[in-house]
Amino acid sequence: MKFIGNINLTNKDDYQAIYASQLYGTFFMVFAKFTCEYSSEKKAYIMQKIDFRLVNYKGLINIGIKSVQGIEKRVDLKNNQYNLVRLELQGLKTDSKDKSLPCSGFELKQGDCLVIDRTTVKMHNGTALNQNVFDEEFYYRHGIEPNDNYRERSPGPDADGDINIKGPDSICPRAMNFVA
Repeated sequence: MKFIGNINLTNKDDYQAIYASQLYGTFFMVFAKFTCEYSSEKKAYIMQKIDFRLVNYKGLINIGIKSVQGIEKRVDLKNNQYNLVRLELQGLKTDSKDKSLPCSGFELKQGDCLVIDRTTVKMHNGTALNQNVFDEEFYYRHGIEPNDNYRERSPGPDADGDINIKGPDSICPRAMNFVA
């Protein structure tokens, strides 16, 4: 069973929910407004641009969009085709909740899958603590030692060979949306 969202490309006026998650204790959603034209000859929507908007709902740390990296066609291990957009977010990034992605003629058809792949950038450019705000997505502290030697979280395997599900970008990194 998959949990999916739907995108209505005939709706050119509204922002549509495409991704929701929680980082740094803040619940947020990313919405997208699609600028496109339908080609009856190709039976596809010809994309011109996608405008992204992030809305912080509840929590102390505001999340912002650092960058949106291209839309591209992909095939997974089960031979399923999908379209991938990489969304890079950052805590305390209050200057940018909106980004545009030029698509220059990219085609989406009814039934196509648009996958949002979210990554996170360190909050303080490589330091765990800055202005009394601790970057809990990338660093771990246990409170026993009163020093600044914070352990960096890693998404790789732990000592038992199991994947560390508490590493950066391990919780809710993707969303699937189908073109309705």
